[in-house]
Amino acid sequence: MKKFLLFAMALIAFASCSKDDAIDNESIDGKEYVVNLGFSGEITITQTPLTKAGTNDLYGVQVYSKKSGDSDYAPFAYGLFDNTTDMEVKLIGGYQYKFVASMVEDGKNMIRNVGGNYSSPFRIGFDNTPIGNVFIYSSAKEMDDLDNGATNVQGYTYERPNVVRFYGELSNFTPAEGKSANINMKKVSFGVKFKVNDFTEGKIIIQIPEAPEMSISYPETETEDILTFRNNISSLYKDFWTDDNYQENLEVHIAWTKADGTVIPISNQIIEFTRNKLTTVTINLKEDSSNTDINMDLEDEDIQPGDEVIVNR
Repeated sequence: MKKFLLFAMALIAFASCSKDDAIDNESIDGKEYVVNLGFSGEITITQTPLTKAGTNDLYGVQVYSKKSGDSDYAPFAYGLFDNTTDMEVKLIGGYQYKFVASMVEDGKNMIRNVGGNYSSPFRIGFDNTPIGNVFIYSSAKEMDDLDNGATNVQGYTYERPNVVRFYGELSNFTPAEGKSANINMKKVSFGVKFKVNDFTEGKIIIQIPEAPEMSISYPETETEDILTFRNNISSLYKDFWTDDNYQENLEVHIAWTKADGTVIPISNQIIEFTRNKLTTVTINLKEDSSNTDINMDLEDEDIQPGDEVIVNR
């Protein structure tokens, strides 16, 4: 009799432990968690508490998932947003997640759209993407241009477009109750300014590789813009958008078209452009084009001036 009671008690204890284990597993594997997304780093987000109206900035977010212990991520969800107030995604326990996000300032006006559907860097394959302000859950579709500089600016695709761009990643995220996903965003753009002295006629044409052409027409004396770094799949700089400090050395072509149509080459000069810094190029024109000078300054208004470079033609 005693042996039977002991056996029965053991069965009850085992069943109780098995039930507890099942409850614990259910809270991890297969349980759904609603996770809020936030952005930090070099990005500034201004929200007004009395309205949920969207801004002109566009945020593209791609979420990937993998089973804990696996090496490769697979597409899980994506979304295009103009409102970050209620950005949330439903994640499943037992998986790890990777978030890839990119924001284009004034993207609604800068990025080509057809009927409210926006092109690269926010397209899905060859299809433009609408602003939904919700995540679309799909393992077949992927917003895979978010880490690619190629951007369709009002019908023209540039590898170094004239847009202000931010980029961030968050990997190996495990969901839990009350846990938020915070994506550190970095500006992946650089500033360029060209100034010309002794300018009396015609136009200065500036060509930066794979960027929109810049020009200075007399009587103007300067032009300025912000460009995004390339960083596409074929680039040697793949993944450098996640680095704190990086540069690109680009051959900049400068020519002077005089009023009578005469084209005078000024320079084919390698110039180093640095993330989040303004590079100022000063062109000193002279009637004797063989003595044209180019002065280059690296300026960072938020930190400190950079080096000065003088190039004699």
